[in-house]
Amino acid sequence: MGSLAPAVRANLLVKGGCINEYVWYDRAENYAMMQKLPNESEEEYMARLYPSKMVLNKPGDEKPRSLDYFALKFPVKMSEYVAENKDLAAKVANKEDGYGMLRIMEIIAEYNSTCTPK
Repeated sequence: MGSLAPAVRANLLVKGGCINEYVWYDRAENYAMMQKLPNESEEEYMARLYPSKMVLNKPGDEKPRSLDYFALKFPVKMSEYVAENKDLAAKVANKEDGYGMLRIMEIIAEYNSTCTPK
């Protein structure tokens, strides 16, 4: 590949639902200079070449949201994101035990288990 080759970007649907969970793959900035390290597996090398991050998307989103979007002001942002489920949104907003940032995937799963797809 030459330096003018288009960047490699892809996403993979991990879990579908009212809030879809994707893994987003991009090409590392220093891709052209990267080499496989002597004790590195092919999987580890590919993870460096194509770093990934989890993103969420639901109907009405202007763009997908990465998990780090929710890090600052988690109770406010997440309760707004799941506002269609008033009970769940209240648990997050009130910082109930088990409804914090470290349990974001469980919150998404609970939301998806009670929602009606649009």
